[in-house]
Amino acid sequence: MMEDQKKAYLHTTWKKVEDKLFGADEIPIAVLKAGKLRDKDKQVIKDKFSGFNRELDEICRLQQTYAVPDPELRATLRYDSRNNISSKYKEFYDKYASVPFTKNPDKYIKNTPETIAVLIDTFFDVS
Repeated sequence: MMEDQKKAYLHTTWKKVEDKLFGADEIPIAVLKAGKLRDKDKQVIKDKFSGFNRELDEICRLQQTYAVPDPELRATLRYDSRNNISSKYKEFYDKYASVPFTKNPDKYIKNTPETIAVLIDTFFDVS
């Protein structure tokens, strides 16, 4: 039962973020490697980063208000959250972060895979 609840938590918490990273609007690798992005492609990448950042900010805001007093459960939820989203964000980040989709990358690329893990480690500890 506890495992089902953890799965439900992970799905509910991270689904919107994952949806921002991947979807039907994927840009072919050949186009990315050639660096010949159309304006539409650039906007898709901007929207993905912006949407991810917006959803992550909201998740962090909420999760940092939740307290999980049991240290083992807190560590497990953090670990599962890191494993769930960090690898997916790393895949996304590695694919798009070095692509010239904007003149202002800092406006869109606000996190590295490592900073995501650090953020998640702040969840559930309201002390």
